[in-house]
Amino acid sequence: MNSESAESLLAHALPPAARHDRFRRSFDAHHRKELVRFGVTPAQTERLERILPAIAYYTTQGPRLADVNVLLERLAKDAHKASTALRTLLDAPEHEQAHDESRLRLFEALLELHPERCEIDPQRVSFFHRYDPREDEARRLLSALADVESAASRACERSSTAEQTRAKSHDYPVGLIDAALSVDGPQVPPSESVGSAFFEIAGICYAAARGASTEPLRAIRAYLSTLNSRPEN
Repeated sequence: MNSESAESLLAHALPPAARHDRFRRSFDAHHRKELVRFGVTPAQTERLERILPAIAYYTTQGPRLADVNVLLERLAKDAHKASTALRTLLDAPEHEQAHDESRLRLFEALLELHPERCEIDPQRVSFFHRYDPREDEARRLLSALADVESAASRACERSSTAEQTRAKSHDYPVGLIDAALSVDGPQVPPSESVGSAFFEIAGICYAAARGASTEPLRAIRAYLSTLNSRPEN
């Protein structure tokens, strides 16, 4: 990677989600000592430390499916509850004072919130059939709630049969490591060979980012595969 490409990549290294405090990472004294052993300069170390949050973000284990399903089930139930309450209000017999007043206040609120959705269609005005565009908007919301319930239920069903989300071997963090080493200082060619400078430096970065000794072999291979697939290669 040339210096210009490296600087461009590093300028936008962290996606917004990786800037959360829970992904903040830094090298400890042991990591820094090991980096020096592999010829990493202070400037390269500083750049590597700035990208540790991205490594932490992209290597985080996915949530438990049980926790995912709890949220989806809750959404489906809440949407069903809201849909039932709205349908009861809209379909309640006329001349029931509480329902009539609630319905009227709901229609007035809908008109205030979305007047553009409650415009009268002259073609539908009739002396023989009651027509209230505010009720049409309320029925549209009822349909939307039904869609939310169906979507949440479908998502829950699909989630129940899916495999547990696992951390993937993203090549992006390895690309950032390559960039951090390529702006200046001694060149460190990307390599998947155990014991090579690049492999060991990547391992130190992954260990600092994940809080444990982690071998980045699969991620390096994914990055090398990406490099080899580029047209210029």
